[in-house]
Parts: sequence; C-alpha cells; structure tokens
Amino acid sequence: MTNVQFDIAGASVYWTLGEDTDFDALTTGLKNAGFGKHAPEPRTKFALLKDTLVDLYPGCDVKPLAGKEGFEVTRCNAGHERNTHCHVLTAKFNMWGPGITSDDFAQDSVIAAKYEELRGKLPYHTVTRILTDIVYSLNGTTLRPSGGIYWLPAEKLERFEMACHAVEAASRDRKSKVFVLRTLLDESSLAAVRDALAAEIAREAKTIDEKLHDVDAGYHAKQTAKRHAQGLREKLARYETDLGLTLADL
Repeated sequence: MTNVQFDIAGASVYWTLGEDTDFDALTTGLKNAGFGKHAPEPRTKFALLKDTLVDLYPGCDVKPLAGKEGFEVTRCNAGHERNTHCHVLTAKFNMWGPGITSDDFAQDSVIAAKYEELRGKLPYHTVTRILTDIVYSLNGTTLRPSGGIYWLPAEKLERFEMACHAVEAASRDRKSKVFVLRTLLDESSLAAVRDALAAEIAREAKTIDEKLHDVDAGYHAKQTAKRHAQGLREKLARYETDLGLTLADL
C-alpha cells in the first residue's frame, strides 16, 4: 500500500447565505459550539418595526415620528413643478397594551404578522458579519480587499466547522452553505497568505495610527488601539511559527 501524505496549510473559506436564518436556533448553536460571544443581539423593536414597514411598502419612505413612537410611511409622486409626498400610513406601538396600531385598521394584522416573522429571523448581512468576526477571531485573514473569501490556518479549521454547522442548521430555507477548501502548503499558497496578511496589516495599522494620534480620542480608545496592535503582532508571530513565513517587515 502506498500512503501519500500532504501538508495542509489551511483552507480558503467562503459562504452563500439564505434570507431565512432562525434567530433562536443560531444563537443556541453558536453558544453550544463555544462561540457565544458572537451570538446575534436581538434587534430593537423600533428597528424591527421599520424593517417591517420597509418590507410591506417597497418604494416608500419610512421616517421616524418625534419621540420614537413609531413611523410614518409616505410615497413620493414626481411632478413637473415639484414632487409631492403623500401619506400612506402611520404605525405605532400600542401605548395601552401589546401590539402595533396604525391609522389603517385593515393593515394592523398584516403589520403584526410581518413584524413577528422578522423578529424570529436574521437578515443575511447579519450572519455574514458573525461569520466574518469568527474568522478573524480564529486568526484568519481575507484573501480579497473586499472580503468574501477568507483563509484560515489548519489548526483552526475544526473550530470553524463547528460554527459552520450552527449556521447551516439554523437556515430554515436550507440555502445557507459554508465552503471550506483545504489548501496544500506550497510556494503559491504561502505567497497568497503573505500578501493577504500584508494588506490586512496595512489597513489595520492605518486605523490604529489614526486613533493613537487623534487628539479627541479618549484614554480607553487609545488603550483599545494598543491592544489591537499587540493582537496583530501575536497573529504575525503565530503565522511565522506555523507556516515558516518571514514577516519581520510587517
């Protein structure tokens, strides 16, 4: 029997996400996987009400009322001399009990149903942020300046896959998929990782430098920037040790 072994440097990871991720299922899954600090925060009721109205009245403007009591929905009609804004609906939280009331009674049940639907699920951009934060917490780096494709060292893949299972299991429409493409330790993969790290360090160092030299920044903000810088140093040291990269210039 011939046994061929390859040195796995790490993996390129990316994902496609559906629009219907269950809030409770993802929160529980991440906590069980040891990623509780990355679990999503519940959206405020005002943010949910605004998203509800935006979904129900596409193309309309949704503006908050004074005192954050609710929102008014208006429609802009283009005119030759000037545009006119027509009132569509005002929706508020009921002052005398639970629920949402509007000045269109026939729509109250529709608004309530959509509100409850959105309250139980997470938009895809929130799940993307969670996965991205997890990648960076595991010493990953982005392979593209715009994000979307990331690289993780080999020893972190098992932990990341636990988070992947939580995300996929919480997808009620089963459209969320996370892909992990393992890469061999060769000159090409090392060069790609080194370039990615150099770009990340350049971006983060600029942000840290601006914060440290900002005369309006407080003591705690500058201490946070220093800790961020130290974290980047430690990250580079781990990459040098694990992959044999020379990163002293970074």
